[in-house]
Amino acid sequence: MQIKNYILKNKFFSIFFIIFLITILIIYSLNNDDYFILSENNNPFFIIPENKEGITIINQDKKSLHLSYENTSNINILNDLNILYSIQLTTNSDYFYIKEKMNELINSKDSIFDSKDLYISAFISNSSTEYFLLYKNFESRNIAQDFCEKYTYFVDKCLIVNVQNLQ
Repeated sequence: MQIKNYILKNKFFSIFFIIFLITILIIYSLNNDDYFILSENNNPFFIIPENKEGITIINQDKKSLHLSYENTSNINILNDLNILYSIQLTTNSDYFYIKEKMNELINSKDSIFDSKDLYISAFISNSSTEYFLLYKNFESRNIAQDFCEKYTYFVDKCLIVNVQNLQ
């Protein structure tokens, strides 16, 4: 009699446990959404304190962070439409820095650069203008990449620029 009661109790608990698991799985599958909603944040993400206590705040010179920034330079660079792909030597937002680098490359004592192989192009965005010092003109990206890997020991990494996309 005792064994019969034990088996009946186990069957009852087993059936109850299985029904309980199935119920939980059904509830979970009905409430499982593939997305969630974030509430809108109206609080500031960061503040710059008035009293900095002598600490220098980094990255305050970024033009895109300053809405009052105005580019006062009157430099007018027109990208040469005949240049297709070129090797990027350096970039900078200061035109005169790029012009000085170009002159250094051409006028150095052991220069391998010819002035007709160096170009300055500009990428103008809403926040700033980025000037590119470019080397040679190539018909395709692959030709430029091959040339760069074989002959340009003076650059750390070959960056090929599609000059037509700078417009």
